[in-house]
Amino acid sequence: MAPLKSIRTSNGKLEIVNQLLLPHVTEFLHIKSIEDAHDAIKSMKIRGAPAIASLASLSLSYHLTEALAASPHPTFLGSPEALKAHVEPILNFLFTARPTAVNLGAATRRLQKTLTSSLAFGGDAQSIAKTLITEGQLIADEDVGRNKEMSKWGGEWLLSHVGPKKSADGLNVMTVCNTGSLATSAHRAGTSDTRDPVGHALRHDGRLLIGTYNAAVLAARHGIPFIVVAPISTIDLDVADGIPIEQRPPLEACLIRGALYNAGNTSDEQAVVMITPRGLEGIYNPSFDVTPAELITAIVTEKGVVVRKDGEKAFDLSGIV
Repeated sequence: MAPLKSIRTSNGKLEIVNQLLLPHVTEFLHIKSIEDAHDAIKSMKIRGAPAIASLASLSLSYHLTEALAASPHPTFLGSPEALKAHVEPILNFLFTARPTAVNLGAATRRLQKTLTSSLAFGGDAQSIAKTLITEGQLIADEDVGRNKEMSKWGGEWLLSHVGPKKSADGLNVMTVCNTGSLATSAHRAGTSDTRDPVGHALRHDGRLLIGTYNAAVLAARHGIPFIVVAPISTIDLDVADGIPIEQRPPLEACLIRGALYNAGNTSDEQAVVMITPRGLEGIYNPSFDVTPAELITAIVTEKGVVVRKDGEKAFDLSGIV
């Protein structure tokens, strides 16, 4: 069975899988505007750091493609200055959807850099828009290549260090959090114990999906290798302490969605129900927790696998970043 892709582009349409309805319903949402993309990211209809960045980049590409095809052209294509005044607020707006998602920030900064360099080069508004379209598509395409490389490095490391007799036979891998193609643009990087969706600061510790710390403690107690798979874009060597943690709306911790159950009824109708008393205060709902580096066996990136040196508690990632 082919993996379910989080983003689908065909016939001039940009669509995403509405992950809020999985696993009971597979519904593709048509992203028709920048506002649609922002809402999908903020409401977590799409999740996983690479997928978020790809959607944001592609939404700008599709927005500018539609503008170039319009007759007459919108006024922001009238001059480079007008285009700059139009695009910069869009990039800032997309970033606010989930500002602690490193891939999203990297994508919007990269597009801003492309805009700035194109303006300095002296092109007209339409040529600059075409350059931004190409760059946005490239950001999404590059994610596929990174995931294939991480799968290769992670698989080879597992077979050489964990697999019995260097064979996949008998090698069991449990993934934690939003793994595979739903968290990325397409390819599944699922040869790891944990697919880090937004692993921002991996110099000393890892900021991973909530509940990962519990799994890391259990793995360490039972002698099971615990591996982080993270593209280099999610590694921040400048963060020493105080890793920022996204706080989700408190109400999200009080609600759960599921398919209605009736014996003999195969309907996919869903409902959202409250699992806590109404009016609770002081709800703490972080998206991530911090997993100490000493609990992590290896970090897999698209450029190779890093392990801690004997006696060290932190990873030296300077050789690959």
